[in-house]
Amino acid sequence: MSSEPLPKRQRQSSDGVEGTRPRRERDFDALYPLTQLPNKQDHDSLCKECRVLDEEISCHSLKDFTYKGKVLRSNLAIFTVGSCAMCQFINHSIRSHVVRSPNGCQDSFDLFQLRIFSATKSFFWLYESGRKDFETVPMLAVVFEPIFHQKDVCINSIKDIVPEFLIPKYPGLSSLSLSAKTVKADSVDFGFIEQSISYCDKYHCCSKPVYSQVRITVYDFSSDKTVEVELPCKYVALSYVWGEPDPNKMERPDVKPRVVEDVIQIARQLGIQYIWVDKYCIDQKDPQKQLDSMYAIYNNAYLTVVDGAGSNMHNGLVGVSTPRTGNQEVIKLAEKSWVSTLSNPTFLFAKSAWNSRGWTYQEAMASPRLLIFTREQVYFECKAMIGWESLHIPLDAYHIKQRSRLKRGLREPVFCLETARPKHYDDRADFPRYITAYTRRTLRNSFDSLNAIKGVLGFLKRYPERSIHTFWGVPLYALVPEDYASALTSGMAWTFLRPQKHPTNKHIRRRRIFPSWSWAGWEGVVGSFELSEWNHYTKPSIGIQVAEESEYSIRWSEFWQSKGSTRGGNRKNLWAHGLDPKTDRNAEYSYPWIEITTGFIRVNLVYLTPSDTEKYGVEHAECDKPGFFIDPPNARSRYTPVAFPEDCPELTAANASYICNRQWDCILLGYTTKGKDNPFVMMLHYSDNRFERVWGGRIPWIDNWEKSCPLEERCVRLY
Repeated sequence: MSSEPLPKRQRQSSDGVEGTRPRRERDFDALYPLTQLPNKQDHDSLCKECRVLDEEISCHSLKDFTYKGKVLRSNLAIFTVGSCAMCQFINHSIRSHVVRSPNGCQDSFDLFQLRIFSATKSFFWLYESGRKDFETVPMLAVVFEPIFHQKDVCINSIKDIVPEFLIPKYPGLSSLSLSAKTVKADSVDFGFIEQSISYCDKYHCCSKPVYSQVRITVYDFSSDKTVEVELPCKYVALSYVWGEPDPNKMERPDVKPRVVEDVIQIARQLGIQYIWVDKYCIDQKDPQKQLDSMYAIYNNAYLTVVDGAGSNMHNGLVGVSTPRTGNQEVIKLAEKSWVSTLSNPTFLFAKSAWNSRGWTYQEAMASPRLLIFTREQVYFECKAMIGWESLHIPLDAYHIKQRSRLKRGLREPVFCLETARPKHYDDRADFPRYITAYTRRTLRNSFDSLNAIKGVLGFLKRYPERSIHTFWGVPLYALVPEDYASALTSGMAWTFLRPQKHPTNKHIRRRRIFPSWSWAGWEGVVGSFELSEWNHYTKPSIGIQVAEESEYSIRWSEFWQSKGSTRGGNRKNLWAHGLDPKTDRNAEYSYPWIEITTGFIRVNLVYLTPSDTEKYGVEHAECDKPGFFIDPPNARSRYTPVAFPEDCPELTAANASYICNRQWDCILLGYTTKGKDNPFVMMLHYSDNRFERVWGGRIPWIDNWEKSCPLEERCVRLY
């Protein structure tokens, strides 16, 4: 039978007029209303058009498929009506697409398609390339048709495009084939949890902590008290968000938050006596001691339970004390029961309150095993495999021969410090990736900017030959100690993602308790560190303040050898990780300042209004948004957008005339090997008798730009 779409169905529009298809401008909620259905649907609940899919699915041979699959239905907007289980699956899938990328899908409802895929062709991340003994299974999914025309979409991208799919549920769980599993709405599948943990415990190396400490405070729920135990000790850690306190409710000390009660139930089910919860296990008289050990606490945990759906400690874990919200359709087609895998759990917790908090990033990265509760199902992850509650994956078949990890081609864990192949760890490439992911999150207290990631920074200096040490969070990548001066300035060559260019990015603000030249001193999403391209092309001279309130400095190399040291055990100062516990957290950064003697240039700024961008944007693609730009020195160089901190009132559009009628000092941090093209600079602002960084980035200048903007060697004291 042809896979061409059926004739357009007449449907009732929102204003009562019959029409053949929905108008694009029609309200999305009216077009795709949420309908609560029973958890199980059968063939009889399908509409007339969807029943025809029976024959169409049966006539397709999976051997003939490409990774793009085969189109079963186009223009899905006309099929999402009534109580048909397939239509409701389509409805939910389209909603998921629109929520994830509203700008791309909102105005193009008629471009969604229902496709059938071969698991081995389109979801090869579930298979090892070349294996012939795996049983392939068909998969049904709703996709946004234009994505297949994008240049960067390939076979490995399908997993990131499909938010939910239908796959057959077979009567017996195969040792070679994937199969769907039904998920109970009111309870979690402890069998799935126990199987995942026991398999990891038996075959993987996930329980070997990076760091260790002698003793730890845990909560013994059987005796209802905290105890100090020696490591190794089996305990379950909890990662969650506290949420805002309810001013209308008095918190009783004798009543545990619901999420704590739930993690106790999980620990009891697993036969584990202790749990670690910050609310009970951090000594409030000496919180810094525990904060310094946060990475080790989660790294030594047998399991970390994550509340990936709640917004506060009183919500409870979904599937334990809170009912689930997912609607798992079960549809009979082509003599098979097709079961929804529910929403991809990685998509769900990516949008959660838990995933937006700064502290939870380190907790997840440190944990050897994660059990993440989303609003629809449970997701398991260790350093060697992943698992979904709604999906049966035959673990023996999908692991390498030694069973130490999943086979090549399988999706890697989301929160994996090392990749699935540790030898591929790249210090210079991985450091920016971790900092970008971390700075996308928020912190309740800005002074925790380094505390909340100090364990990850410690991990990055783990490998002697490829270690990255840090100073106030700034990476020091140098092959020999003599290069650490230029390593400090090249470590300052970091950039922000433009908030105007990427609406999901955070706005840029200063954290004035930290130095301006460190990313830790800012709120904003760090886009890159130019460690490889810019390192060692400049030879600065750097001095650092010898003591607080002193006017004297010592050479950076002397300071680093005596107090910093590349020999890990000799590092005595806290600047490499965070603030001294006695630091006034409301004070402005003042110690230590650094003196840099190197090349400087002066640049001019222009301010482009919305009407200016319309005029300039045709010829200069970078001038797509209003704002400040560095004026290029010649015709072949380009404008450079500059995003000033939003909490600095003197650097706003209201003062554009003053800002654009002066020259701005910029420290030259590096440039490409081809002449001095594309220099990377740090722009300085002088205020209150001190120089601070206000912007940094690469400026696309070429054609001997230094003739119009000459280099000048200067010395500046930077805070």
